Amino acid sequence: MKSNPVNHNDAHNFNRVAHEFDNFEEFNSNVRGWSLRFKQASRGLARVKFRHRMTPHINALDVQFSHSTASFGSSQPGHRTFGVVGGIGCSWCGYDAHPNEILRFDAHEEFDTYTPPGFVGRTLSIEEGLLASTAEQLGFAGFMERLDKSKDILLIDHDAMNRYLNIYESKMSRETDLLIAVEELIILIENAREDNPILSQSVTSSHVDSALRYVLENPSKGITVAEICGVLGIGYRTLDRSFKQRLGHGPKDSIMAFRLNGVRDDLKSSDPSALVGDISNTWGFWHIGDFARVYRKEYGELPSETLRSKTGSD
Repeated sequence: MKSNPVNHNDAHNFNRVAHEFDNFEEFNSNVRGWSLRFKQASRGLARVKFRHRMTPHINALDVQFSHSTASFGSSQPGHRTFGVVGGIGCSWCGYDAHPNEILRFDAHEEFDTYTPPGFVGRTLSIEEGLLASTAEQLGFAGFMERLDKSKDILLIDHDAMNRYLNIYESKMSRETDLLIAVEELIILIENAREDNPILSQSVTSSHVDSALRYVLENPSKGITVAEICGVLGIGYRTLDRSFKQRLGHGPKDSIMAFRLNGVRDDLKSSDPSALVGDISNTWGFWHIGDFARVYRKEYGELPSETLRSKTGSD
């Protein structure tokens, strides 16, 4: 198989298509940030796939191995790394790691991993300062201290893990997009500690109204939950409880609903000659293919069909 080498010239290097190699040595030479060595542990011609999405502060690395492998090394210096294994699991630092678990790598920590054929793994390395500040924005004071004391393998609720993977697997192409995955990861880790006091109706209404007003006033920013928490001066748990008590779902659903409905309203009111991409950009959707897929799932038609439908109503 012909290899597909990665261009590392761009410091903000996002590669949304998996790169393929037929040997582990070439794969090793293309992995950035980590200090790692992968070795093939079963006979035959290997097929290695990986995807890198990397910024100066976040490094997302996905791998898929056709053959059993052994890997040795340490994670990215100055970063905290978290891993999620695919459906068949693996052996990690002497432990059996399974789906719905998050593996916690400390900076400079040496580790070894043994994976069976067909293994799929996803890792997210986050610069320590960014991780701490994002947790603080979400209202999780002392997150780093608790993280240091936590287990190396954290069991995560199945539905919550699926939500995280759906975000992680999306075609992110900016650091802002990756920050959403960082937020979701922090929430996963903290969720087991969550208590659920009931908030007064006036408090929940105030939080929800202020959050949604901020989204409407800043449509093109691609607003994150952490940003809203910072603006309102409250923690994620409080914001999440407010939305769930008031609307029956979390803030992320409402943010997406407001953005999608904003696009739909603009499509309906725009001239049919307008460009869908220009309108979707106004609401923070920068990838037309992903946006069209989400829009069609939401409304049962493509955004271009919504735009053209104005012609028939005139």
